[in-house]
Amino acid sequence: MLNFHESKQDDLRMLDKAIDMHIEWTRCAFRCAVLNKLPKPSMMREDAHLFCEFGQWLNTNIAKLELFNAEKAAKLEEVHQQMHSSIREIFLHFNTKKRVTASLLDQFERSQSEVISLLNYFKTRFITNALQYDSLTGLPLRYGLNDQFNYLKKLAQQRNHLFFLALMDIDHFKKVNDTYGHQVGDEALIHLANLLRAATGDKDFLYRFGGEEFLILFETKSLDLAQAFSYHLNQTLREQPLQLKNHDPIPLTVTIGVALVQENDSFDTALERADQALYRGKNAGRDRYQLV
Repeated sequence: MLNFHESKQDDLRMLDKAIDMHIEWTRCAFRCAVLNKLPKPSMMREDAHLFCEFGQWLNTNIAKLELFNAEKAAKLEEVHQQMHSSIREIFLHFNTKKRVTASLLDQFERSQSEVISLLNYFKTRFITNALQYDSLTGLPLRYGLNDQFNYLKKLAQQRNHLFFLALMDIDHFKKVNDTYGHQVGDEALIHLANLLRAATGDKDFLYRFGGEEFLILFETKSLDLAQAFSYHLNQTLREQPLQLKNHDPIPLTVTIGVALVQENDSFDTALERADQALYRGKNAGRDRYQLV
């Protein structure tokens, strides 16, 4: 099973391969035209766009492209089909000794250019998307966090809910690295990220904030529910140590600073108060939450 980083890399490799397949198809078409040779029968089919190697890749991966931009994904399908239609018309002109018009050639070149342009757009989006997520845990990073905070804060106010920023730090994480090595440290981060992902709901937003820190944005109807949620996070992590082959279970706990976001709070001011609460929790003995 691919991890998050391998999955993203695989997507990029497959997209690069698709671009190579398209370039190879163009090379074959160009050679046939220049050498006045008949193309492969598959290139002359009216549905050739569905059966070329690139077309098969596009059909398999269209849903992924639509997640980035559905309009551009549909446009890629359209211009890819237009390109095949144009080259088929050009070869039909060759076969019947008819002169290829400039407008027909322009149509092919436009569609060809659009295919390349759209593929470069999606490659850029794939790369940008990969950089917005932590390659180890698969969690989103800080990118766009300030905007997300403002949006969720406004949404919570509209619902008349309380909005919270929780900053958590793994207790004695340096000791884990020093005792077991950085590879086990990475396993610990993945383990905790998975537990936190499972413990948070669809309306909670979980980030890897940096190093051994995680951040959650969440809303509740009451302060009691926020405290119950924070306690649940501590308990969940405490009760599920890291299990590795040839190792005794490795206990992992976190200390959490939870800030109730006020009306005049920015992301930075809420984060500062959560950070202060986090350190108060550490000074009080760790493996707990501190709400301010």
